Amino acid sequence: MKNQRKMAMLAAAMIEDFPELVSGYVIDARIDSLQLKGNVFKAFGYRNGACLVTTEIMQITHFSPDRWMVKTLDDDFFVIASFARGGRQSVENLAEKFEAARLSHSRWHLH
Repeated sequence: MKNQRKMAMLAAAMIEDFPELVSGYVIDARIDSLQLKGNVFKAFGYRNGACLVTTEIMQITHFSPDRWMVKTLDDDFFVIASFARGGRQSVENLAEKFEAARLSHSRWHLH
């Protein structure tokens, strides 16, 4: 069972408006080998709280101070509601790599 704080963060993410159709909301999120991992909620084909491992991340968007969004190779759009231990750092590190690649005119980019 997830703690109340994480569930409150999940609920807060679910009531926000996003520029794209959300494929799911992720708690305990982290990046590992260019994949988003965590527990997913409100995602088609997954039961709430199921473990998620996405396809390759193609885009990371820092939507607000507490909200990151991830777009995958399969064109899925996940919203990160909370991070696992070290998860925020893993997302920020990948975002920095995407930004450096964007500046060098690579296909990777950060919005």
